[in-house]
Amino acid sequence: PGLETFIQDMVSFDPLYLVDHNDDMLFPAMIEFPDQYRRRLRPCVVDERDQDTPILERLPDNQFAMCLAYNFFEFKPMPVIERWLRELFSKLKPGGRLMMTFNDCDNEKAVRLAENYYACYTPGRLVKSVAEQIGFEIYFEF
Repeated sequence: PGLETFIQDMVSFDPLYLVDHNDDMLFPAMIEFPDQYRRRLRPCVVDERDQDTPILERLPDNQFAMCLAYNFFEFKPMPVIERWLRELFSKLKPGGRLMMTFNDCDNEKAVRLAENYYACYTPGRLVKSVAEQIGFEIYFEF
């Protein structure tokens, strides 16, 4: 979550899980709130490199109405995105929604980002196909 302002709009959720690879990325999102709101935040540091342990093992299954993965999958190769999608699907309640961004290389500008080593090469048609195979329904894309 870093310094993204969307956290301010979501802090009223109770609880609000914040997930990233290290505390340094979580701390800036949490520190700006008073204790009353900070108690609603559930920071969770994950390690996707461990192939034997589920990435989101500490989060409850079938509990989340909404998950936001913003500016996160842009820097993940397709096998890692697929692993995340499978785990996120198991964490969502029936009817739950995942909102996510990724570097859609079906778009010419996104290919340039990948060619310049700013983001991973992830064809949108492949990401969408994998998501649908897992069980996601795509309601909106931009």
